[in-house]
Formats: sequence, C-alpha cells, structure tokens
Amino acid sequence: MAAAGLATVAPGAWPAALTDRPLAGGVVLLAEAAAVVALSPELEAGWLLPLRRLRARLTNPLRGGTGLPLLATVQQVQLSDPYRRIAPLLRSDVREHWDDGEWRFVGHAARYQGRPATAVFAVPLADGGPDAVRVAVVDDATGQTLLALAGAGRPAGPRFDVVPA
Repeated sequence: MAAAGLATVAPGAWPAALTDRPLAGGVVLLAEAAAVVALSPELEAGWLLPLRRLRARLTNPLRGGTGLPLLATVQQVQLSDPYRRIAPLLRSDVREHWDDGEWRFVGHAARYQGRPATAVFAVPLADGGPDAVRVAVVDDATGQTLLALAGAGRPAGPRFDVVPA
C-alpha cells in the first residue's frame, strides 16, 4: 500500500515503469501482502499459532534445558507413583529445590513414624516423566534415609506400607 501511495504522487508514468519491470512490481506486491498478513491480528491464528505449536513440540519447553520451570517439576512429582505413596506423610508444599547435574531435587517437610523428616524428590531434567521420579525420606535429626522409592511403583528396597504418622 505504501508503494502504491508513493506511486500516485511520484512524477512520471508509474504504470509504464511497472510494465517495464514486472518482477520488481511483483516483489513489492508480495512484500506488501506478507506485511498485511504478519501485522493482522485476525490472520494470526492461521499462521503464527501453528508456528508456536511447532516450536513448543520441537523444543519441549516444559521438560528440557536449563530453564525448566519449577511448576513443571512439581507437576511431574505430583503425577508420580512415589508421590502418591508418600503423600500422607507430607506436611508442607515445596520448601526448597535445587539442580545438581541432570537432576532437580525438591524438598518437602514430612513426618515418618512420628519423627520430623524431609521428603526429597529427584526429578530428571532432560528425560521428563512421572515414572522417572524418585523419593527419599530423610530423618531431620540424624540424616539417615528412612525410606527410598523409585518410580513406576518399584521400591528401591524392601516394600513399605506407608501410613500417616
């Protein structure tokens, strides 16, 4: 549209210049059409939304990389079998979290057999999924591991029946 506006006020015969250079006129017309599509909010759903979905599918922003949001980690923990098995022991929401290598650790206050403890969930940063989550319940006073569970319902030691304290 800008080129058409300039052509109307420009001296000379612009239709003759356009017929002399049809390729240049076509390029200008395509550039204007692309600008209208790119700047039109009504047309955004047709081209920008699919590009955003493709980018999200390819980069998997909630699972990989160093910028993994804590909320995504907490959701993985809450969907895991170890979380469901020790949920009655938990006494707080997330108290602390940290990353170490390929793992993110999330700590919750807990109570195990009447003793104050900390439940530490280990969630892999790169290979997301609730089945990969592990948990260890550690005695606050002694630092001794009281209970350790791996994902997918496979305990990392003898089978424990978890009952609320």
